[in-house]
Amino acid sequence: MNVKNVDRRLTLPNVHEKDLILDVGGGLGLDALIISYFKLANYCVVVDVSFLPLKMGKVLSKRLKIKDKVDYICADAKFLPFRDKTYDMVTSFLAIEHEHIKKEYQRWINEMARVLKVGGFFIITFSNRKWIFYPLAKLHSYFVKKYFKTFTEHFFERSEIEAQLIKNKVSIKSFDGGVVYFRSYSPIPLSISFLVLKFNEKLESLASILEWKFLIIRKVCGRIGLVGVKEK
Repeated sequence: MNVKNVDRRLTLPNVHEKDLILDVGGGLGLDALIISYFKLANYCVVVDVSFLPLKMGKVLSKRLKIKDKVDYICADAKFLPFRDKTYDMVTSFLAIEHEHIKKEYQRWINEMARVLKVGGFFIITFSNRKWIFYPLAKLHSYFVKKYFKTFTEHFFERSEIEAQLIKNKVSIKSFDGGVVYFRSYSPIPLSISFLVLKFNEKLESLASILEWKFLIIRKVCGRIGLVGVKEK
C-alpha cells in the first residue's frame, strides 16, 4: 500500500528483534501484523478506541499464526493503560488527526511519551497543514462529515507536534513525508477513489526526488512524520 510508505520508512529501520512495540490508534494493526509475521520485533500491542477493527486484527493474527506475538487492546489514546517506560517503540500513524482539540492531542502525545522507555523511539505521522492541497482536503473532510457524523479530522503544522515532543523530553532525529493522502472511508464512488489514489501515487513518485531539507517538500507532502528518541 503506497499510502503506508512513509510509516514504514520511519519505522522499519528502527525496529529491533527484542523490542516491545506499541501502536496507538492502530485499528486492525496492519504494521504490527507485518512486524510480527516477519519476526522483526519481540511483541506488538495495538491500541484503538474502536472495538471492531481490533476484532478484525485479532482474527487476522490467528490466521497468520502469530496470535502469540501481537495483542489488541481497546483503550483511549489519552489514557493508556500501561506503566511508565514500558515500550521500546511507540508509534501512531495518521490517527492523532482525529483529536482536533489542542489539550486532547497534547495529552495523546504526553501518554505516548510516558509509556516509552528512555532511549526508545517515538514515531508519528499526521496530516500536513502546509500541504499545497490542504484547502481541497478540508473541503473533502466537510463532505465526508455529511455522511459520517462522528468524523473529525485535523491538519497539523510540524511545529505543533515537535513542540509537544520537546516538552516530553523527546529529541527529534529525522523527518519524512509523502504526497499520498487517501481516505478509504470516503463516500465517493470506488472508481473515482481509484483514480484519486493513482494520481496521488504519481505525485508521490515526484516527491520522492525531493529531500526533506528543502522547505518546498512541506508544500508537496500531504502526510508527514517524524522519529524522536526519549531522553533521560
